[in-house]
Amino acid sequence: MTTKVLPATSGAADTPGRGRTAGAAGEPGRTAAGVRGFTLMELLIVIAILGVLAVAFLPRIIGGQEAAKISETKARMVTVQSIAEAYARKASRGYYPPADFTDPEGKAKPRADANNAGIESFVYFTHQKSEGYETLEGRLDWLVNTDGDDNGAPIPLLQTSKKMEVADGWGNPIAYFNSESGYDKPQTYVDVTGGTQTVRAARLPGGGHLAPRKFQLLSAGPDGKFGTEDDITVPELPR
Repeated sequence: MTTKVLPATSGAADTPGRGRTAGAAGEPGRTAAGVRGFTLMELLIVIAILGVLAVAFLPRIIGGQEAAKISETKARMVTVQSIAEAYARKASRGYYPPADFTDPEGKAKPRADANNAGIESFVYFTHQKSEGYETLEGRLDWLVNTDGDDNGAPIPLLQTSKKMEVADGWGNPIAYFNSESGYDKPQTYVDVTGGTQTVRAARLPGGGHLAPRKFQLLSAGPDGKFGTEDDITVPELPR
């Protein structure tokens, strides 16, 4: 029996997918691998669609972030309110934390200064010693020092000599007014950018002061300016 030997071939020309493109030569929008690419017009359409979506949803995203900061600010202010109330009840003091660095008992001798005085005085007096009420020891991320001042001696519970302020959700100091220290005295506050503002105690629509025999907390709100419609107050100011 005779075995025929066939001549060897390279196989390159007859093997599918080898040595040739999947599409017709010169066909627009196709690569050598047969995958269709995007045309310039299609890319422009995609970019336009993305732009429309950004315009539609970005305000909602920003609005959600602002709402979160407002909620955070209110929560911080309510905590400060609770600390002030507890401070007044402790040892039957009968007075709220001073807003002008003046100790009614004449014991503490803090350094007074003109900037962020109300809230700095609040932090100073409520963190001299542990008295069983809630403090800001576990919330140090709430504290800022926008005016960069120093008390000289450490504030015991905070273990720092810096005169700290409680910040709102935007990083600006919350203003604190005490009726005993005087609602009629305006305060100067240094914001997170280093700018200064004059802050006055909030008044009711009828003209009298909010919480006339207690204290007030004020945040400049989203616009960072005291005395505008978006200010946040505790107690809440009737609109």
